[in-house]
Amino acid sequence: MRKCTFCRKMNEYFSLYGGEARHIDSCDFSMHTGTEECRVVAYVDAAYALHCDSKSHSGVVVYVGNVLVYVSSRTQKCMSNSPTEAEVVALTDNLGLVELFQEFVDFVMKKNTKTPVIFQDCNVVVTLAMKGGGKL
Repeated sequence: MRKCTFCRKMNEYFSLYGGEARHIDSCDFSMHTGTEECRVVAYVDAAYALHCDSKSHSGVVVYVGNVLVYVSSRTQKCMSNSPTEAEVVALTDNLGLVELFQEFVDFVMKKNTKTPVIFQDCNVVVTLAMKGGGKL
């Protein structure tokens, strides 16, 4: 069975430092796009004032290549005043996580990989993140 570079490197990592890698042992190269690209891709979303205490809810899904590596859904720690603010909180809460996955992939691959991509469904948040904005 042919494995992608990332999965081969992960097997080496687990064999050196212990642990189990069942998914990676069974990884088929056909699960990937056909290239050995290991770009980190994240999808971040929020639901405004979903809970009884008016707190919003955040969700994040992280892929390395085409392999799902992390999923999280949790109540936000602060209260938001608008749906846009809830989306901004979700994005800022998960930026560090995406960066951590990127650093881990760079470490395992022993080279700098492509910049992570984060998808966000709120155009206002995308504009704020890309161009900045607001008052100081």
